[in-house]
Amino acid sequence: MFRNLRINWLPNLRGDLSGALAAAIITLPMSIGYGIIAFAPLGVEFAPKAALLGVYSAVFCGILAGAFGGTPIQISGPKAPLTLVLATFVAGMSAKLSTAPQAALQPETHIGLAAVCVLIAGLCQVVFGSLGVGNLVKYVPQPVVAGFMNGIALLLIVKQIRPILGVKGNKPLIDILQHPDMINPHTVAVGLVTIAAIFIAKRYIKRVPASLIALGVGSALYYGLAYFWSDKATGHVIGRIDVGLPAPDAIFQWFAAFEQLPYSVLLPELLATGFIIGLLASMESLLASVVSDNLTGSRHNSKKELIGQGLGNMACGLFGALPAAGSIPRSMANYKAGGRTSVSGMLCAVIIFLMIVFLAPVVGKIPLPVIAGIIFVVGVTLFDRWSLNLLKRLLTSFKFHKEVILDLSITLIVAIVTVSINLIAAVVVGILIASAMFIARMSRSIIKRKFFGNQFHSRKMRSLEHSETLEATGDRIVIIELQGPLFFGSAENLATEIEKLVSTTEFFILNFKRVNDIDSTGANIISQIKNRFEKGNKFLLLSHMRENKTLWNFLEVMHAHELIDSRYIFPDTDKALEWSEYPVSYTHLTL
Repeated sequence: MFRNLRINWLPNLRGDLSGALAAAIITLPMSIGYGIIAFAPLGVEFAPKAALLGVYSAVFCGILAGAFGGTPIQISGPKAPLTLVLATFVAGMSAKLSTAPQAALQPETHIGLAAVCVLIAGLCQVVFGSLGVGNLVKYVPQPVVAGFMNGIALLLIVKQIRPILGVKGNKPLIDILQHPDMINPHTVAVGLVTIAAIFIAKRYIKRVPASLIALGVGSALYYGLAYFWSDKATGHVIGRIDVGLPAPDAIFQWFAAFEQLPYSVLLPELLATGFIIGLLASMESLLASVVSDNLTGSRHNSKKELIGQGLGNMACGLFGALPAAGSIPRSMANYKAGGRTSVSGMLCAVIIFLMIVFLAPVVGKIPLPVIAGIIFVVGVTLFDRWSLNLLKRLLTSFKFHKEVILDLSITLIVAIVTVSINLIAAVVVGILIASAMFIARMSRSIIKRKFFGNQFHSRKMRSLEHSETLEATGDRIVIIELQGPLFFGSAENLATEIEKLVSTTEFFILNFKRVNDIDSTGANIISQIKNRFEKGNKFLLLSHMRENKTLWNFLEVMHAHELIDSRYIFPDTDKALEWSEYPVSYTHLTL
């Protein structure tokens, strides 16, 4: 079961314990805040239970992801994107069940529906890991990822404004601004001081987590104000948290919803939300794994990581907890404090559980404006730096760069959809944009440049006879330099360009020096071109193949199946030109 523990973890137990404690201090308030956000539509009265479900997420996924995952120092727990997707689902289900009998409106029903989504997400992650599709994450364009992050940051910030202002319910912000008497100045003071404390602590205090300092400062101010004014004047606290032994029966509490809504309404939403959560959780975890690799100098196992995270989320679904994923800041805190093995992630989960068991009365007294202030700062830090740098570059430059404008436009579109509709719609739009960009790249011409033999100036010294021959007959030799991947779309474009030159050219030299990949369709088209040339007494010559291992492996397969002749494979363009000047039958390359 605990395959990751076969490493020698005992010598670093002290470091792992120290790292786990540092990560737990950061994770606990985040988990509480995300739990409250996810189930906010169920009302302030549900906040204690919601906070507990956020904590359970860090506990269950932390243990299982640590035991089965593929990144030793990874710390898992609730994340903002996953929380917002689940919050959107809970809000939607609350609206649809608003006309149902009281039995269907019980919070347990909504927890059960959310639990099914999280369970589906975990199953998706296990499937992703088993199929080895984790590496596909790197093909998501940066503008799309930036749009997600900026939209999520805005949503997270906006959702904290009401608790900071001390406004109950889900009243529109415009109404709040039009009726300033609704704003509680004491909660505003607590929230702003909490936010300021985080930024000041990050700058001047390095040994203690800034969120912990802000938690203490904000809570002290809250209770200081409550001493002079009534509790009602200072807003709400989380409330009494009843910590009991959790039971894996959350998913069985959703059946009441089927009595009110048909399967055709519930199942598509459950499946779509679960898939989106699983996709985002996989992206979050693998990105965190890459950052962890940079810290440790090792390489994570993406298959094991996704399976471990998936098993963790399946457990979260069984217990009704929030979805979880790997976290970059928490993993970095773990590493900086001494964590080096997978034991640190499991110890972090255990410490969090012990904290909530023994400190539940204290945790229940944490003011909601303080939690809102901490999450507000998290939202600020989520803004994508890459897109902000692009915007700065565009604003400070007098030239309008086409690529910069295109990237920012895509980022803005995804961010707007995230904020104005929901994160699920943004994911769909992002996938469509990523697919369109991929198709556009693949269909882009692979030809960097082309020129004839009498236009080629090589660095190699040639004899006068060779130079004169090349000058006189060079127009029958065409050199085509390629760049990028040779896939189905780009290979067709290459074939079309060659077709235009067939009637006037005898030798075609394809320079593969800048080609980084090739698929079976591209190789097949090259083979077809070669076969046609043989019938027309023309020649297709290939150069610079040995330098790329991927191309070389394809070349060996093609040669083994007699799809290409080794006589027409050259190490560089000069050799191909020499052969074109004086065609002879000899093998240039031994495969």
